[in-house]
Amino acid sequence: MMNRSIIELFPLKEFPIVGIGDSIPDLILSVIQKSDISLEEGDIVVVTHSIVSISEGKLYHLEDVKVSHRAKEIAQKTGHSQEQVEVALQEAHEVIREEPVLIT
Repeated sequence: MMNRSIIELFPLKEFPIVGIGDSIPDLILSVIQKSDISLEEGDIVVVTHSIVSISEGKLYHLEDVKVSHRAKEIAQKTGHSQEQVEVALQEAHEVIREEPVLIT
């Protein structure tokens, strides 16, 4: 019987640089197979959003982002850069809240 009151974290060492079009699940499985880590039923694998964005080709050069009036307003309220707010707005399906932090 599994004790669900214990959380263990295992970093995946020597994870490769992710490129556009890479399969994140394939990369994870490859690294796990080369390590002494084994996944069990109920395990949760956590990845950063940044590698997913890279794999999907959703990369932005902030100097190329055209900032909207709305992004400027939100950036002023939240203290984030106008370019980052604009990218968040472009990628969002819906804006749930603008302040104190932007939630999309």
